[in-house]
Amino acid sequence: MDKKNEMNPELIRLAKKCGLLNPKIENLLDFCKIVEDIAKVNQSFALSIVANAMTCFALDLSDIQPENELSSFSLTEPTSGSDIKNLKTFYDFKIVKGVKTLVTNAEMAKNFMVLAKTEKGEVLCLCKRKNNCISVRKLDTTAFRGSGIGVVKFNVEPEIVLKDGIRLSLNVLNYSRPAFSAIALGISEKCFEIALNYAKRRKSFNKKLIEHQAVKFALAECFAEIESLKSMVYKASKKPNSVTSAVCKLLAAKTIKKVVDCTMQVLGGHSLVRGGYVERAYRDCKAFDIGEGTNEVMKIIISKTF
Repeated sequence: MDKKNEMNPELIRLAKKCGLLNPKIENLLDFCKIVEDIAKVNQSFALSIVANAMTCFALDLSDIQPENELSSFSLTEPTSGSDIKNLKTFYDFKIVKGVKTLVTNAEMAKNFMVLAKTEKGEVLCLCKRKNNCISVRKLDTTAFRGSGIGVVKFNVEPEIVLKDGIRLSLNVLNYSRPAFSAIALGISEKCFEIALNYAKRRKSFNKKLIEHQAVKFALAECFAEIESLKSMVYKASKKPNSVTSAVCKLLAAKTIKKVVDCTMQVLGGHSLVRGGYVERAYRDCKAFDIGEGTNEVMKIIISKTF
């Protein structure tokens, strides 16, 4: 998946069979634990599952039963990211017209949840992939390759229209940010495991790496931060709100970068071999500073409580 930047259809089929494409808000904690475990093996697939869940959460909040199909949640546009009120995508005369970018699952999604504006406000529109009404151009990304990230152009009649789209989208993010953070948690745990096992095997200056205080203390700090992130992910998934989710996501971004960097330092030159788990994690970790709201936006949300 990483080498070819292609989603594996068999994974989507299995996810559908296991019910992973239809998560419920009431089961958010269990969902986060599943995402955490998936991320230890395949980071990109974990992201696809979380991106799909955003559409499910929006429908769940609106008392609508989601379909058991792969979906995407389309917010970002070429001219707007965190400023989601600056929309260009328009819904009028029963047609959604506009362009969304950096859309996860765009490559294979059956459904697209799209934030659009009308003359009276913003709405969320559920659109099904139909012939040329929805066109997708896959992006050659550095991070999370194989999760079907792309640019999507809409000129389609939606199946469902949900009012008060911005409020609903922000509410969805309160639930999806803990799940997104669970990806960082899983990656951090896997990297720590790799670093620890390597430090116990590798010798330097007639001692195992783990016997050097510098290495032992660095791993101890990583362990403490991973445990803190785990507690925050589980707390936020039990009682999600704007602040706990923002704290969780901000902590996830800081933790994964520190743990991945430490792991690469312990592994030395071996960590630079392309295609390995740690090398992929190094490319993926920057996305947590940006995705689902930048670190700066998280700080704004948190600081509003002061």
